Amino acid sequence: MRARDRELLVIEYGGTARSGKGTIVNHFGETRANVATDETGADYRALTKSLLMDGIIERGMPSQVISKRLGGVSLHCLSDRVASRQSIVDSCGQASLYDNDVNETVSVVSPIEAVRKAVKAGFKRRVEAVRDAGDHDVLVVDGRNLAPVIESVGGTKLLMRTFVSCTPEEAALRECARQGIHPNSPEARSIAESIRTRNNNDANRATDPVRPDEDAIDYWLDPFLLTETLQDFANSHHNGNYDKAVTELILNRRENNHNPMTRLGAGALAATCGRQINFDTSHFRGYDEPKDTMILAADQMYEEALKAVRVTSRI
Repeated sequence: MRARDRELLVIEYGGTARSGKGTIVNHFGETRANVATDETGADYRALTKSLLMDGIIERGMPSQVISKRLGGVSLHCLSDRVASRQSIVDSCGQASLYDNDVNETVSVVSPIEAVRKAVKAGFKRRVEAVRDAGDHDVLVVDGRNLAPVIESVGGTKLLMRTFVSCTPEEAALRECARQGIHPNSPEARSIAESIRTRNNNDANRATDPVRPDEDAIDYWLDPFLLTETLQDFANSHHNGNYDKAVTELILNRRENNHNPMTRLGAGALAATCGRQINFDTSHFRGYDEPKDTMILAADQMYEEALKAVRVTSRI
């Protein structure tokens, strides 16, 4: 452990199913020694697994019954179960969190207010642990609507929030690739419909709805980001001629609602104005290396945000 001479910077990635947020978070953890990572999605699954194992709830139980059962469990007890996530993984295996009984039940358990409070309480303790250990400068989190929790922890600074999304059709393609399912099969269409239903339910639930902020920065269509990107392209390819850049990247591509370049300026804008970035990864399907390009875009936003906060701190 080393003494911390500056605030722990925290970056949040939330969003919809199969959007790529987990891939992005894992990338930062694997490629940067000064970055710690966390994920709250596994908390909900581990808690659900624990409740099923102990018979407090049962597979196929109606949501009203589950809510009533959990109403009789104290917040402290639920938080302890969340805190014991690693012991559940150690005893049952990580794959057990994705067993069918958990898959069918976690969507009922996770929206319950007491459950969400318990998960956030456990997450807060983990943020404090990273802060106190002093081994990392940045904590990158795969989670939803965690800003209030992060902001309640002293010695931390919420650097950037990104809502990662993709269309249900794109999410289904990714899931089919993972499972080896033909993308034009009836099973693939069923997966897309299931994801669409889940996303709609998540977006419209009363507690912690899964949707971007109303004033979120649109990664692809925000005029400021588009201008920054085009100017950079003009400088690097057309000796600063902005009109040529516009002609090549926009006017000659009228069929698209964005040009085929990663955007510049999103991370800096988010870090300086405190707005969330709405990052739709569906568009990367049209790139030669969709996953690599998505990671490149995430890297750019990360570096821009870090640079912005360092510059601001010196002013």
